[in-house]
Amino acid sequence: MAQGKSLRIGILLNTKKLKALEGTEKIAKLLKEKGIPFTLLKEEAEEIKHPDWGIEREKFIKGINFLLALGGDGTILRAARVLQGKSIPILGINVGGLGFLTETGLENLENTISSILKGNYTLDERIGLETRLKGETLFSLNDTVVVRKDPARMIKIEVSTQDSYLTTFAADGLIISTPTGSTAHALSAGGPILHPQIEGILIVPICSHTLSQRPFLLPSHTILQIKTLGKNPAVVVCDGQITRDLPPGEKISVTATSYKVRLVRLKKFDFFSLLREKLYWKGHWESK
Repeated sequence: MAQGKSLRIGILLNTKKLKALEGTEKIAKLLKEKGIPFTLLKEEAEEIKHPDWGIEREKFIKGINFLLALGGDGTILRAARVLQGKSIPILGINVGGLGFLTETGLENLENTISSILKGNYTLDERIGLETRLKGETLFSLNDTVVVRKDPARMIKIEVSTQDSYLTTFAADGLIISTPTGSTAHALSAGGPILHPQIEGILIVPICSHTLSQRPFLLPSHTILQIKTLGKNPAVVVCDGQITRDLPPGEKISVTATSYKVRLVRLKKFDFFSLLREKLYWKGHWESK
């Protein structure tokens, strides 16, 4: 665990959010005062008018051992994709709305930087998904979704594992989710909430034509083979950020990653408390 002067911090930010820009300026000032090197992706540094802070992506990934992600959950998902395959800790600083994956806010920046320098944090490790299609491998921390391209027509999705044929869904689409993503799109489609320590792959049909086809959980070592049948076109969407066309008959495979995404926790991680806060659960009934 890098700390103190051995830290080389990368900063990834949502450049469309003013608070993220202000936060980056404050963090840069704090790190300069403490003599801690930091860097940004070249394109983001140029966009916020600090081109001297930025370097090319390949050098960025190789040159850092800790990442600060300023934005919301989407910025965390993008950070995990930028660092895919690297065990670099990611600390999410929320400047957005829900902030389900982020750990802290801008109001605690000085304490946050101090905790990082002292190594006062733990790591929360999460599996991701690798989706292979047409010779390309796409990463997702939340989910990979196969969804209809034509909003007026459902699609047929054939699903198999490395061992056997599973079923064919006639639906608006299919969500393949990690436990992390179980509180995202999968939840809104009727899927269960999974504790992040469960290592499995969740499958949730979107508006299935057959009502008996329900969400189910597969072991993390499962290799899913998925293809669409018929003539209706579909698309593959990873974490809501990367989209690829999926022509009828084209096959994709989805597997859990062999590595873990490492999220930084500054205090003890309480998943149930997070659910109560972010999903607006009322808590317990008081007995009279």
